[in-house]
Amino acid sequence: MDVFVARQPIFNRDKEIVAYELLYRNSLKNFFDPSVSSSKATSILITNSHINIGMDNLVEDKYAFINFDSTLINNDIPSLLNKDSVVIEVLEDVKPDRVFLSNLLALKKQGYKLALDDFTLDYPYQNTIPLYDIIKVDFMLAGLDGAKKIMDKYKNGKRKFLAEKIETVSEFNTALDMGYDYFQGFFFSKPEIIQGKAATSINMQFLKLKEEINKNEVDFNNISKIIESDIGLSYKLLRLVNSFSLNSQVSSIRHALAILGVKEIEKWLNFIMISDFVADGADEVVRLSIIRSRFAELIAEHSNQPQMKYQASLVGLFSMIDVVMGKPFDKIFKEIPMSQHVKDAITNKPTSPLYDMFQVVLSYEKADWDTLDDYTSKLLLKPSEIPDLYFESVSWANKYVFTVDELEEEERRKNSQ
Repeated sequence: MDVFVARQPIFNRDKEIVAYELLYRNSLKNFFDPSVSSSKATSILITNSHINIGMDNLVEDKYAFINFDSTLINNDIPSLLNKDSVVIEVLEDVKPDRVFLSNLLALKKQGYKLALDDFTLDYPYQNTIPLYDIIKVDFMLAGLDGAKKIMDKYKNGKRKFLAEKIETVSEFNTALDMGYDYFQGFFFSKPEIIQGKAATSINMQFLKLKEEINKNEVDFNNISKIIESDIGLSYKLLRLVNSFSLNSQVSSIRHALAILGVKEIEKWLNFIMISDFVADGADEVVRLSIIRSRFAELIAEHSNQPQMKYQASLVGLFSMIDVVMGKPFDKIFKEIPMSQHVKDAITNKPTSPLYDMFQVVLSYEKADWDTLDDYTSKLLLKPSEIPDLYFESVSWANKYVFTVDELEEEERRKNSQ
């Protein structure tokens, strides 16, 4: 049985990622076995080779929030996991009888962190609240008034509160003002236009390269000269290409162009541009952009439209360029040359042939499994392949971010000498 696992980032008050919630489903609906319980699905999630092999890739050194029902807790399944990397998330509809509470308390004594999901003011088992280290409040479910009343009534020095379904910067700021400690949702992927803040400008070298690459007749010599005129860009490009793309080392830009081709080099240049644009504290924007880019490329390769893989990669990469640059899409599209198909997919226009691929990316990311079903069938994708493509994309993005961080550290050391 296939296990589909997505992740949602959880931030602290400084917008630093401290954890990911793992959102899962045991299979796509066309292959769903209704006899499989949520307990069995979670057990498979935990023991499945994807997770055993890929937990580090999925959450790195952060905590993983994982849902557990009473059956799993009563069978001591959470103890299979490292207490220093997992938060046991108890579903709000669990009826905490004596056996359950005894087992939950045993896990707490072993050092596991406990979280209560979807807490509301009328939660019927008030006497169990002291057991939990983290209380999760769904802002859509509780409403702003309810979310504030919960803080006023239950907040104390030790217990932490997590605001869920935070989808805009405004909601984040509201929860921050209420005193919430952690924040979950995709608010970080929404543009924040701050009056008086200078929007990021496009590097002229990059524009020259895009113009040259998009010509009907591509001139390798001109492209090489433009890249080589920027020593920093050349160094980054060669380091990244050698880290990811080839078995043999590439020693020059011309060599890289000859082996990889223009489209592959353009992809790496786009990655570098995105990384350079993003301000400190916005690493997750880069990471998610790279995950989306790689995921979209792999989806295209495995779909009935493999010829669209480079354009699909662009859609994923530039899908949050408005966040990165602090500008609306229409202004950015005037500055960065890209095809109309790419622009339309980024702005969610179904007329684009890339639209379906991007919807697979977005629906998996948000664990919207029903929507995922619809678009995978349109693209003739094999359901069993989707989790592997996602895990590969996350792993690939982690490696990319690590390599870029190494390059930046090298640059800082050189500048300090």
